[in-house]
Amino acid sequence: MNILPISLNNYNNNINFTAKKPCITGNELRTLMQDHTPKEIADLKGVSEKYMKKIIKFYEVDNPYLDKKNELKKTIASRLINGETIREISEKDELSPHVVKYIALKILGKDKLKAINAQNKLKKAQETPKPLDKAKQIEIKELVAKILNMVKEGTTFIAASKEAGIHPSTISRYVDKKELAEARSIALEKKQAKIKSLIKNGYTIRKIAKELNTNTENIYYTMGKEYRSQWRDEKKHAQIQRIANYKLEGMTNKQIAEKMGISVDTIKRLTKSTKES
Repeated sequence: MNILPISLNNYNNNINFTAKKPCITGNELRTLMQDHTPKEIADLKGVSEKYMKKIIKFYEVDNPYLDKKNELKKTIASRLINGETIREISEKDELSPHVVKYIALKILGKDKLKAINAQNKLKKAQETPKPLDKAKQIEIKELVAKILNMVKEGTTFIAASKEAGIHPSTISRYVDKKELAEARSIALEKKQAKIKSLIKNGYTIRKIAKELNTNTENIYYTMGKEYRSQWRDEKKHAQIQRIANYKLEGMTNKQIAEKMGISVDTIKRLTKSTKES
């Protein structure tokens, strides 16, 4: 068995840490720790984050990521009060937004953090964008038109903004809300028309979802409650008709179930509903 070298400090602290095969050397770990978090290194080496933290402690490697968290604990309250958002802090300090939020909750508490976030949100809402020069106005107008056209074709506003090279929160200040709602309405109508045409061509709901690269829940949501009910009724009548045709051919319930890919109980239920009606 290969055993990691035990430093004098770790020995004195009664840290017994062994491994069948060390996944990383001390020098490599020190290099990676300059630009990566313990979790990222753990994922890179195919081990758990807990195991990697033990190795970091064992090799007595400085942890810049931990230093950032400790530094943030000292300043996060004042930074939030001064108007910085959790996302802005996470980007500046190169920490996960979840880590920043967790530290903020621990220090400020849920109610105080909620109050600060609400106050910051109100301040930003009251801020008016700086007047733009003519060249910038034309550029923004073209960007808005481009994004709205993309939304009409089915792209989400956030995805369209990012593809156009601008942050959604920035461009949203210049987009007319009515025009955006109209663009989304056009996109919905196009998607509904596409789904209806696929249904007419005999596509099942799962096949439609696969064709449109989405899930069945999204298809049902797009079509709306009224159409879902209509589609289910049409599907039921189509199944009943197929069962009747197969029975005329002399097939048993079991054979029909195998042919249609449904259970025998479903065959019986659909047959019973036909007799009752």
